Amino acid sequence: MADSQAFESFPTLRADLIQLTRFVRALEEHAGRETCLAVRPDYDLWLVELEYGLQIYCERCGRQLDYDLIGIEAYATAAYARLCQPCYDTVTRDRNVAWIGYAGARLAAHGAVRPDLLAGMLARAMERRKLTNWALEHELNLDESGLLRLALSPCPRPDHADEDIARLATAIGCQETALRRILEEDREAKEAGASAAMPSASMPADEPLPF
Repeated sequence: MADSQAFESFPTLRADLIQLTRFVRALEEHAGRETCLAVRPDYDLWLVELEYGLQIYCERCGRQLDYDLIGIEAYATAAYARLCQPCYDTVTRDRNVAWIGYAGARLAAHGAVRPDLLAGMLARAMERRKLTNWALEHELNLDESGLLRLALSPCPRPDHADEDIARLATAIGCQETALRRILEEDREAKEAGASAAMPSASMPADEPLPF
């Protein structure tokens, strides 16, 4: 019973801590860092430790996450950005997410923390196409370690995309045409999502949509 109560109370505690960090950051922006330091001399260390702590515990149960080759071993779903493996298994049980599996969920979690790397793009490609990690590896002509190297590589710079993609393909040994296709699909999906989120130009901005 005690374990059950602790499990149920952790999401509430986590939400309260997130609200606290946001409030403190807003206060710092309004009053200034020096004011915060005057109230609490260890302000910087206290806040950094609090924010870091929110990154190293499972969002669902509070279990401390382990480390693997990517970093903190977290798994992502639509509802959670960072889960331990047991909670990921529980949340995804009997749901149609089997094609992503652990590899895709790891890439999605890492991509949420490091959007400057290709991990998130690869995870989105797996979800959009309903690909397993080995199917993506086959398309890119990579093995498991090669896919990980690609995932941890920087996203191509918009103004040097052709050059960066060619360099990535050569350095990692992936199929350049396939990588370009996946990157282009990701760009188109983002643009489509942004367009869908925009209100109609013919409708006043403060008028609710009729659905």
